Amino acid sequence: MLILDDVFRNIPVKDERIEKMGKLSGDLLVGGTHYIGNIEVWKGSSGMYLINELPIEEYVKNVVGSEVSASWDMEALKVQAVIARTYALYQKAMNGNPNFDLTSSVLHQVYKGSAVDTRIAYAVMHTEGQVLKYSGRLIEALYHSTCGGKTEDAAEVFGNNYPYLRPVESTCDISPYWIWERKIPVEEVEKALNLDGIRAITVRSLTSTKRVKTVDIVHSGGT
Repeated sequence: MLILDDVFRNIPVKDERIEKMGKLSGDLLVGGTHYIGNIEVWKGSSGMYLINELPIEEYVKNVVGSEVSASWDMEALKVQAVIARTYALYQKAMNGNPNFDLTSSVLHQVYKGSAVDTRIAYAVMHTEGQVLKYSGRLIEALYHSTCGGKTEDAAEVFGNNYPYLRPVESTCDISPYWIWERKIPVEEVEKALNLDGIRAITVRSLTSTKRVKTVDIVHSGGT
């Protein structure tokens, strides 16, 4: 796992030549966070990289503790453990980078070092090795903090049909992002789309869950 934090922000770019400088074992303190297991130190053209190698079940314990609250119901913690384990193993199988399988950030799953709550450790222990599969293969176990009342069809988001990712209704009103608003200056939209003189933006079509799918933009060059 590639450690990403306020100090180590970079990910090796494709074809970047990186050189292994050394390997540590035990407990490493980085930016106030303890990392256990083996730590490999690499150097590349964009800077230093730290790669943490540890057993999958230890990884899952910390991910669950970083992604959700330890006060959750025990069965919910067990479900999160299965999801986190499945997601990690899926990404490991799909990743083409020979030096690391995942990152420690929201690019994959948040991992914040070795501190583990006893309830979370219990949930992980009692689901050890359990994963989610569809037609005999690991699923891409995506999850999120806020669903907006109903999850979107995966085909609308990724362009591919995932039979196990269908819209379901839920409530996320305890989330601080349940209701939010952002105002975007028209100049920002024009710059992003490389258009001039935007006069109107109207919704043209919706997805099956009533989210905006396409819009018509009236500008100085047409629609």
